[in-house]
Amino acid sequence: MTDKDVAHQALANLRDVEAGHIRHLASIVVDDLTRTPVVELFSPVWLGQQVRLTLDALGKSEAAKAWIIQAWNTHLEAAASEEGTLRERTAAEIIETVEALLSHPWHPSALMVERMMNHSAVQDLLKTILEETIRRFANRARKLDDGVLGGLGGKVARRSRTLGKGLLGRRAGGLAENLVSSVADEVEHALDTRITEFVETATKNAVSTVVQELSNPKDDRVFIEFRINLFRTFLDTPMRELSAELSQVEPERITSVIQNGLISLTGRPDFTQNLEQFLLDSFEKMEERALRSWLQELDLLDVWVDTTEAIIEKRLNNLVKTDQFESWWLQLFQ
Repeated sequence: MTDKDVAHQALANLRDVEAGHIRHLASIVVDDLTRTPVVELFSPVWLGQQVRLTLDALGKSEAAKAWIIQAWNTHLEAAASEEGTLRERTAAEIIETVEALLSHPWHPSALMVERMMNHSAVQDLLKTILEETIRRFANRARKLDDGVLGGLGGKVARRSRTLGKGLLGRRAGGLAENLVSSVADEVEHALDTRITEFVETATKNAVSTVVQELSNPKDDRVFIEFRINLFRTFLDTPMRELSAELSQVEPERITSVIQNGLISLTGRPDFTQNLEQFLLDSFEKMEERALRSWLQELDLLDVWVDTTEAIIEKRLNNLVKTDQFESWWLQLFQ
């Protein structure tokens, strides 16, 4: 048998799925991978460079931006025509897992909450709500019977005119109206001043109350129910309503902001160096442990080996059937 015959026979054996040669090869590859230390499988320097290159490419790629926008609009249009709710399209196991996470008690420290609340945006929002509420109440009060002071002035003016039709009566009536109007203006100005002063104090008290409530372990159950209720409300909202809400999002603008952020991040002179150092420190903590050891601790070794072997076997079976592989293979026997 010539070398050429041996080459063709060996190739035929590799391509014979029932013979299981490729399956055996895949098993050897996976076994070698799992017995190799993690630090040898993944170079921190190589990983850091690849992460930077990938993020930088995503930030500058118009194709990536167009793909994200198209995918967003496609899913949004599909949701707009669907019946039912998001709950009906979400696996029960996922819902149970998320609710279990939301049910975990968590109360931040009072100092942390205070730092979050002592922000101009939060305080301005509270001030606006309080001031608007008080002013609406004050406006309603002024409209009752055209306002108490305005009604009183009108009554005094009419009474003065009935006392005499002469100059004295007319002057008395006008004086009453002007006097009451001036008093009303002063009261309204004083009210506006007091509202501003009250809102300032009320805002501080509101922030203090929020800090106390959010950091109080006794209120854990209340906030747990609040978080779960928000999640369930989101799940039970009809798909069409969710689509209408999400349609307000501008994918073009958001994508541009994210891309600009990626470009700025990867453009920092120390980005790659800091990333590589972070990966190096993380890998050093792993010592010289093999991948198999980590998978065993996570109780994932068997399932990881089986699925990885199946993937490699499928790819190799397809590879050995190509003309490129056959040409390369036959050259080995020349």
